[in-house]
Amino acid sequence: MRIVVTGARGFLGGHAVTHLRAQGYDVVPLGRGEDGLLRRLDDETRPATPAPAPADLLAGADAVVHLAARSVDSLATPLASYLPANVALTEDLLRGAVAAGVGRFVLASSRLAYPGHLRGPIREDEPEGPDTFYGLSKRMGEDVLALYARTSGIGTVALRIAQVVGPGDGGRGALPRLAAQGLAGGPLTVSGKGAVVRDFVDVRDVATALELAATRPGLPSPLVANIGTGGFSVAEMAREVATQCGLGDDAVVFEPVDREDTSEYRLDTTRARDLLGWTASYGLSAMVRERVGHG
Repeated sequence: MRIVVTGARGFLGGHAVTHLRAQGYDVVPLGRGEDGLLRRLDDETRPATPAPAPADLLAGADAVVHLAARSVDSLATPLASYLPANVALTEDLLRGAVAAGVGRFVLASSRLAYPGHLRGPIREDEPEGPDTFYGLSKRMGEDVLALYARTSGIGTVALRIAQVVGPGDGGRGALPRLAAQGLAGGPLTVSGKGAVVRDFVDVRDVATALELAATRPGLPSPLVANIGTGGFSVAEMAREVATQCGLGDDAVVFEPVDREDTSEYRLDTTRARDLLGWTASYGLSAMVRERVGHG
């Protein structure tokens, strides 16, 4: 089975390509060339111009895993900045996939397709839309998938993925910061009561979800499914790090704030479990263990 992966140079894309090849799939990695256009990364000896049309890039593929996108930026970034990469490129590739006879198209969407004020666990049928322009661009990409599924018959799957962590993630965010503090002997500093909840998922679990979305037979189309662990609070993260670093409870220091962030992102992954056969293998304990090297 041949699977085309776009965004193959990225953090998630690199893991997806490695995982799919390890499972025996014929993987065609695509990434942007110097001209900004998608090209095969395993055949860079060809002349730089002209760039192949999407249908040519996808010829012979059984599935497309579309990861190429503009990532989330500041809240001030306008919607127009996200549209070329997150909507127009998705449509171009879908049009090419239909022309090439590709059977399934998988899109990496985002937890930010949901608004930030909801109390989880959030289901895919949540009617309220996103509250950021980035999230709106990802929902628009999902809508493009659904339209092509209805009008062309191509199978489509959009995975709303939690915050992805794991080897190669660059060490950004609360968990890497707390792990570094724990390895230094503390203290582990937490703003307020640490009530804010974020849903993290390991990149290797996401790679498995992408594989299942691309290859599992009999999936309904269009399909939207959440991919996450259910989330945990910053306070839970800090206590887990302290425990695995052999520090006492007093190593976690809660610093007063004028206005505490109590927002939650907890994704309900029942649909992924029931339809894709997917569950997360890496929970909080395993994520911390990899960061601190204990246990």
